[in-house]
Amino acid sequence: MRFGTQVALAANSPKEAAPTSRKQLDATDSGWYEMEDIIKHRKVKGVLHYLVRWKGGGRDWVPIHDITQAALDVYYVKRETPRCWPG
Repeated sequence: MRFGTQVALAANSPKEAAPTSRKQLDATDSGWYEMEDIIKHRKVKGVLHYLVRWKGGGRDWVPIHDITQAALDVYYVKRETPRCWPG
């Protein structure tokens, strides 16, 4: 997901067995991966988690503290934008 020139990123999820479909942004093992989209959200034990579609395939639930603010902004703007205009 791209927002202007910013790339939406998410850190490693708490699950150590990361899907092989995640595309790591650089070879230095920074622990950040590029996301394609945030699909939906839910609350687990009081913490917001987002269902993330990773660039290159695969989906995973990621806690809010592992997602950049730019990615969250895009998700909430997209949710609040009407899909079709009346009239």
